[in-house]
Amino acid sequence: MSLKFRPIVRKLLAGVHAGQKRFFGQVRCGECIRFDKICKQVALLSTATKGDVELILDNFVEIINEQLENGNIIQLGDFGNFRIAGGSRAVEPGEKFHVSAIRRPRIVFSPGKELRRVTEKIVFEKLDTRVVTECPHPHL
Repeated sequence: MSLKFRPIVRKLLAGVHAGQKRFFGQVRCGECIRFDKICKQVALLSTATKGDVELILDNFVEIINEQLENGNIIQLGDFGNFRIAGGSRAVEPGEKFHVSAIRRPRIVFSPGKELRRVTEKIVFEKLDTRVVTECPHPHL
């Protein structure tokens, strides 16, 4: 299994060499696998229909949302864990701490043993610099 990358130039933002330019390898994403395709693949590996899988996963997401809203950690065996994380900006000593100092929470996923194994199999392949492939979801 290989991940494609291309070298890009970026400025260093901190440290002794701040402002200088260096090459970094930027991993490029492959195709976007949609929810319905995943449901079809799960259905092929089981006795469930695609509709059954969609229903279960939709309910699964609803339950995860509910549990995260309650501040719980969702432990899913070898798949991994979901939890809510957050932090705040610093407040000077003696200053009253107010809820407005707390930053927006985020969902953190920590992959389990089985998912972490995939990283042991990855090899990197340099992209032809003349070929530009853009990720359909750059925020991923």
